[in-house]
Amino acid sequence: MNFRAIKPTDLGPFSLISAAVIYAFFAGLRTVADFDLGWQIATGRYIVQHHVIPSTELFSYTARGNPWIYPPFSGVIFYLLFLVGGYSALSWLSAIACAPPSC
Repeated sequence: MNFRAIKPTDLGPFSLISAAVIYAFFAGLRTVADFDLGWQIATGRYIVQHHVIPSTELFSYTARGNPWIYPPFSGVIFYLLFLVGGYSALSWLSAIACAPPSC
C-alpha cells in the first residue's frame, strides 16, 4: 500500500471544507417552518393509505379540484419520516440535505 505523509499544508483546505460542511449541517438543523409541509405530509398519508397518486388538489379549501402540482413521493418520504421521528426527524433530514457530501 502506498500511504503518503500528510503535510501541514494539506490540512488548510481540508479544515476549510470541513468547517463549511459542519456549518451547513448546523444551519440546516432548525425548526421546520415551511407552511406547505403540512399539506405534503397529509398528501403523503393519503398516498400511503389509498395507494393512489392524486391528480387534483384534495386538502385545500381555496384550490380544491385544481391540478395537483407537488411531487408525489416527497410527501410520502415526509410522512413516513414523520411517523418514525416526528418533527425532529424532519429537522434532521433538513440538516443532512444542507450538508453536501465531503470528498
